[in-house]
Amino acid sequence: MASVQPTTIQPAPAVAPSPPPPAAPPKQHTENSRVVISGVSWEAYLGIRELLGDLPVRLTFSDNDLEIMMPSREHEWFKSILGRLIGILTEEMAIDMSGGGSNTLREQQAQRGLEPDDCFWIAHAQEMRGPKNYDPAKDPPPDLATEIEISRAAVGRLPIYASLRVPEVWRFDGTTIRVLHLGSDGEYHEAAQSLSFPYVPMAEVARFLVEGVTMSDTEIARRFRAWVRSQIASGAFPKPPSTP
Repeated sequence: MASVQPTTIQPAPAVAPSPPPPAAPPKQHTENSRVVISGVSWEAYLGIRELLGDLPVRLTFSDNDLEIMMPSREHEWFKSILGRLIGILTEEMAIDMSGGGSNTLREQQAQRGLEPDDCFWIAHAQEMRGPKNYDPAKDPPPDLATEIEISRAAVGRLPIYASLRVPEVWRFDGTTIRVLHLGSDGEYHEAAQSLSFPYVPMAEVARFLVEGVTMSDTEIARRFRAWVRSQIASGAFPKPPSTP
């Protein structure tokens, strides 16, 4: 009778674990198209601004440097949504506001000028009602200017805002909103609260902008309005004055 040899079972070769999937690259924002021209006179700047008319081009002029910027759609989308959120705030809080959009602001003595991404008269809304043209010699500067800074400007804009005496600037970088107040030293300083809306947590406003990239504009506005009303109902925001 033949003997049966035991069968030896060889262990399966070890399999190296699969490497983790590569981390998703950070979100890249669309660059705005820019060109900077040096040695431009104040008169030439005014002439170029007049020549461009209502074309969707932003000019920044300071120290004889002229930056011409053609904003991307991403830039304009964030600008539009932030302006809409500010409009909802003023509506729900029964605050008078007059919008200036990207109206040209310039200061002849300092020979500086720019078009803000958006600007608003709030404390001085009554003086700027309607479509009147802004006259820096007679009219107050905007109470609030907003800047979308998903790409860096070549010509500094804060010194221009300081020359124009704009008391508050919001800067949105695609993630957060920084609030800047104009100090008595003529410089901007970061602040925790807005002058125009001191009760509004700016991190929440930024959250609606960041999360809103997957929503329609209408949905963002609807959700933000509901949030503002909930803050009023809870007492987190002051009760708006009754309107006739």
